[in-house]
Amino acid sequence: MTKFGWGLLPNGHSGALIRRAILLAGVAALFVVPAVAADLPTQKAPAPVPVVTAYDWTGIYFGGNLGWNWGNSNYNDYNLSTGAWVDNGSENLSSFIGGGQIGYRYMFPQRFVIGAEASLDWNSGNSNSTASIVKNRYYESTSYSSGLGGHVVGQAGYAWGDFLPYIKGGWAWTNSTVTHFQNYGTVGTLAAGSAEQAGLYRSGWTIGGGVSYHVWQNWEVFGQYMYADYGTATVNFLSPLSRSVRTSLTSNSLTAGVNLKF
Repeated sequence: MTKFGWGLLPNGHSGALIRRAILLAGVAALFVVPAVAADLPTQKAPAPVPVVTAYDWTGIYFGGNLGWNWGNSNYNDYNLSTGAWVDNGSENLSSFIGGGQIGYRYMFPQRFVIGAEASLDWNSGNSNSTASIVKNRYYESTSYSSGLGGHVVGQAGYAWGDFLPYIKGGWAWTNSTVTHFQNYGTVGTLAAGSAEQAGLYRSGWTIGGGVSYHVWQNWEVFGQYMYADYGTATVNFLSPLSRSVRTSLTSNSLTAGVNLKF
C-alpha cells in the first residue's frame, strides 16, 4: 500500500515539492523586492548651497572726481588808514570742481566700515564785487579767483553687499587769489586801470555723505554731497590802496567719481 506524508502527498514526492516551492519563492523575491523598494518614498540629499562672496571694502584706495560747487560769500571792505567802511555785500558763487582723493577703509565682520580720506581739488569759480565811492567820482572792484582746495576727513558707513552708504566729516581748506581793481578815478597813488593781487587762504570744517558701489573686481564708483564752512578770512592791500577785505565763505558740492582699491 502506498504511504502518504502530511496527509496529502506520497512520501517520495513531498521533499522535492517543498524544495521546489522554496526555490520559486526565492526567484519571486528577486523581482518583487526591488519593485516594492522603488515604490517606497526616498529622501534626496540636500542641494549644495551656493557660496556668495561679499565684496571686502577694507583697503587703500585712490581715484578721481568731478562735479559742481556753489556757495555764498559775505564781504566787508575797510580803509586800513582810517578804519572807515568802504563797501559790503553778499555774493553767490558757482563753478566746476574736480580733483583726486586717497584714503583707507576697514570693514568689521559685522560689515560696519570706518576710514579716513584726503582730497585735492581744483575750483574754477570766480566772483566780483564793486564799490562806488564819493558819488561815482571813482569806483573800485574786487575779483576772487578760486584755486586749489581739499579736505581731510573721517568716514563711517555700513556695507550692503556691493553698496556702501557713508557719512564724512572733518577739516577743509581752500586757496584763492584776490585782485583789486581801480576801475575809474584815483585812490591815493593807485590810478585808473591799476590792479593789486593777494592770496587768500581759508580753513574750516566740512560734513556730508554719499554712496559707493562696487562695479567690478576692485573698481568702485561713488556719488556724494559735501557742505563746507570756511569761516571769515582777511586779505590786506597795504600800498597804495590801504584796503582790508574781510570775507566769509560757505560752499556746497555734488561730485561723482571712481576709486581703485588695493
